[in-house]
Amino acid sequence: MTSMNAEERLVQEIGVPVRLATIDAGGMPLRMAEAGAGRPLLLLHGANIGWGQWHPNIAALAAHHRVVALDLPGAGASPVIDFTRADFARDFLAPVAAFCRSAFAEPFDVIGHSLGGWIAAHLAVDPALSVRRLVLVNPVGLSPRMPWRYRPLAVRPLARLIARTAMRPTPDTVRAFLGSVLAAPQTMPDAYVSYVTAHVSRSPQTHPLMLIHRMSGLRRVPAALALDAVLPEIAQPMLVICGLKDPLTDVRAAQAATMRMPGGSFIAFPDAGHVPAFEYPARFHTAVEPFLGA
Repeated sequence: MTSMNAEERLVQEIGVPVRLATIDAGGMPLRMAEAGAGRPLLLLHGANIGWGQWHPNIAALAAHHRVVALDLPGAGASPVIDFTRADFARDFLAPVAAFCRSAFAEPFDVIGHSLGGWIAAHLAVDPALSVRRLVLVNPVGLSPRMPWRYRPLAVRPLARLIARTAMRPTPDTVRAFLGSVLAAPQTMPDAYVSYVTAHVSRSPQTHPLMLIHRMSGLRRVPAALALDAVLPEIAQPMLVICGLKDPLTDVRAAQAATMRMPGGSFIAFPDAGHVPAFEYPARFHTAVEPFLGA
């Protein structure tokens, strides 16, 4: 009998049938997990922790949607890329847009978290795509502020040193890294920790700190990640959900940017950190399902 790998073991935790596949996206093969049936719903994770970030949410969402959870470039089973040299538009947005053109023949909804939220906002204004509704969860780009605790990671040698020493990928360090952006201690399933550990160990380039380095500045996030010019072009209804205890997101700035948009609405999770969908999956589902209109 062939033993399951870490990704397959995580699928067993979800509780509904999940199909794993690799799809060509403009020359880059991207990994996806698919479940359910109905109007398509694309899930875009944050950092490089893979589609498995959504494992607590897929079963509930799949009750009404064809859920497609994607591994972004450099994450999960998608190809390794050099995060230190990555161009966000070329190396993240373009492959995901190409994937969407291949995967969705009808209008689709998008939920994007953190960096995935930045990508989702750009997909919404792509004239070649038909995004219907947009949910951004603690997204990158609504605030230029760089949190103090992450500013040292803008220094590449320091980020590399920490990635190779104190944060060398092991189940214990991965568990600590995942928990560091949550508001309260969570039960982190062993299958999920093993899944993340397996793919961030593929190469030094896939360590989460190297992507955080690329997204960091000594005072502000890189200008390429600002959504100021994109937001006025978004015509779709947009829901922004933020955990108020997020150490990464300037929640006040995110709320102000959202409320300036005619189609924008904002929901706060007072007791959540950076990943409300992971911390409070039932409450997250209750928030997004009426907006998506199941």
